[in-house]
Amino acid sequence: MILLVLLPLTASVALAAVRVVSETTAIRAEGNLSGQVQVSGSIANLMHSVQDERDLIALYLAGGQQAATLKTLASAEAATDAQVRNFTAAQQRNSGAISALSPPCVPTRYPSPSAAPRLLA
Repeated sequence: MILLVLLPLTASVALAAVRVVSETTAIRAEGNLSGQVQVSGSIANLMHSVQDERDLIALYLAGGQQAATLKTLASAEAATDAQVRNFTAAQQRNSGAISALSPPCVPTRYPSPSAAPRLLA
């Protein structure tokens, strides 16, 4: 009689444990995804700042190197520096989420410039 009660109870506990483990894995994956999205957003903001700064450099050089453009360029440089700090902070904050990326997504090391002639030959 006790076996009729314990057997379904034991099976229910085992199934619940499997469900808890799978839910924990899903929650961890969602946390990693959130961190990866935050890092990619900071990368996008950094790229926009670099592009704005590059455009202002071109305007300054092509426009006769006017003082007004130089002031605008200085503020763009400060904005880019701020975005670099934001990216670095996001990268440090979400290092676990970045390390969870699959191996092809992890940055690789490019060959040195001295290896370029060998690559083109």
